[in-house]
Amino acid sequence: MSVNTYYGPSKVYLKHPPDYRTGALIMLVPGQSEGVTHGKALVDRLAELDFTVFTFNPPTRRLTEGYSPPDPITRQAKVLHAVGDRFIMAKTETHGVGHALGGAALLKAVQLPPENRFSSLVLFDPVGINESQTLGEVTKRAANKLVGHYSQSTGVGHSGRIALAHLASGSTIARRPRLAAMEAAASGQYDILEDLAIAKDMNVPVHVVVSEHAELFDPDRIAWAQEKITPLVESLTVLDSPEHGHDSFWVNPEFTAQLISLLISQSQV
Repeated sequence: MSVNTYYGPSKVYLKHPPDYRTGALIMLVPGQSEGVTHGKALVDRLAELDFTVFTFNPPTRRLTEGYSPPDPITRQAKVLHAVGDRFIMAKTETHGVGHALGGAALLKAVQLPPENRFSSLVLFDPVGINESQTLGEVTKRAANKLVGHYSQSTGVGHSGRIALAHLASGSTIARRPRLAAMEAAASGQYDILEDLAIAKDMNVPVHVVVSEHAELFDPDRIAWAQEKITPLVESLTVLDSPEHGHDSFWVNPEFTAQLISLLISQSQV
C-alpha cells in the first residue's frame, strides 16, 4: 500500500499478529537508504510476537520546503508522522523502533505534535553516538563496509539477506542521490544528546542498542555512549558479538525481534 506525504508517496508494509489479535503497534523506522526491502522479514517476526507492525520507504520526490532543503532527519520525522496518522488509532499503545538515522528521526518525532504518541523508543545504532564526522569520513567508512561485505559474499554462513539489503540500498541511493548525500552529511554531524535529554524530559522511555562491530561508526563510541548516554536513557545494551553488527538489525530478524520485544516489555512494567 502507499501513503501520500508532503514529500511524495511512501510505500508501506504492514503486518498484523496471527488472527488479528490486538497488540501494541510498532513503527519500524528505516535508516539512511533503507526501506521496506530491508525491514520486511523483521516486520514478519515482530507480528509473530503479537505486535502490529509497519515499515515504509522514505518518499523520493520533494526535497525542499519553500526554497531551502529541510534537515533530512526532521524530514524523516515528518514522514513517519504522516505514515503513522494512517494507522495509529486513538489510545493505541505505540512504540517506535529506529535503525541508524531512523533512530534520530524518532527522537525528532517525539517533539512534534501530537504529544504522547510514543510509549517507548528502541534505537539500534542511532547516528550521533560518536563525535561529529565529516561527510568524507562517513563515505569512507560506508565504502569500506560495502567492500568488506561483498568480499565475504561467498563465505560460509554469509546470509543472502545482506546482499539483498545492499542491493536495495544501492537502488535507493541511485533513485535519490541528492537526498542520500544530505542524509549522510546529517548523520555525521548529528548530536544525539540534546534530543535524548528532551525525550527524557517528556517521560518517553528510550532504549539504545549499540554494536561493537559497526563499521560506519567511531570505534571509541562504546565508551562514549556508556559515559554520556546512560544517564539519559532507560537502558543501554551493547552487543559484543561479531554476529550482531550494524547490519544484523535487518539480517538477523529473529534475534532483533526478540530483543525489541524484551525492551518494550521493560517499558510496560
